[in-house]
Amino acid sequence: MRFPLTALLCLLVLSACEPSPEAPPTEADAAVESPLADAPEETAQTAGIALDAEGLRLVDPATGSTRLLAFGSSFDAVDEALEAAYGAPDDTGRNEECGVGPLDYLTWGGLTVYAAESAFSGWFANEQGDAPATMAGIGPGSSRADLDAAYDVTVTEDTLGPEFQAGDLFGFLDDTAADGVVTGLWAGDNCFFR
Repeated sequence: MRFPLTALLCLLVLSACEPSPEAPPTEADAAVESPLADAPEETAQTAGIALDAEGLRLVDPATGSTRLLAFGSSFDAVDEALEAAYGAPDDTGRNEECGVGPLDYLTWGGLTVYAAESAFSGWFANEQGDAPATMAGIGPGSSRADLDAAYDVTVTEDTLGPEFQAGDLFGFLDDTAADGVVTGLWAGDNCFFR
C-alpha cells in the first residue's frame, strides 16, 4: 500500500512537533548556572563579601543583589556569614588595649573583623592573604590611581606613613604617587597605635 505524498508529509510534520526527551545538562550548562564554576579558587573564596564604609556587604554572585551587615549588628551573625564564605577563622582573640576600648576579633587571611561588646564594630583588610574589595573594586593591592578614580580621596602623612580617607573609608598607601599601592583598608573601630 502506498501513502499519498501529502499524508507522508503530515506524518513527518507531526513527528517533528513531538517533544524530544530532555538531554542531560552539559558542562557548558553547569557553567552558565554557576558563574563561579570555573573561577580560580581564590576568586570563589572571596566572592560574596564586599567591604563597605558602613560594615560588610553580602553579595549574591548570581544576581548582584546585596545585603548590608551594618556596624552594630550581632557579631555572631557576622561570624556566621564569614564562616559560610571562608570557613573557620584563622585567628580569634581580644585586644584589651585599643583606644576605643577592648575589641574582640576574628581573622580570615587578609580580613579581620572587630566587635565591641558583642556588636560588629569594624573591619580591616590587608595584603596578608586574599581579602575582599569594596563594590567599586578597591582593596589591598589597588593602585592610588584606581583609588582616586573610584572615590574622592584625601591623603595625609603621619607616623604610620601615607594614609587616605574617602568618606568613612580609610586606608594606608605604600606611596602617595599615582602608582602607589593600597596596603590596608578599614572602616569602623580598629586598633592602630600612632
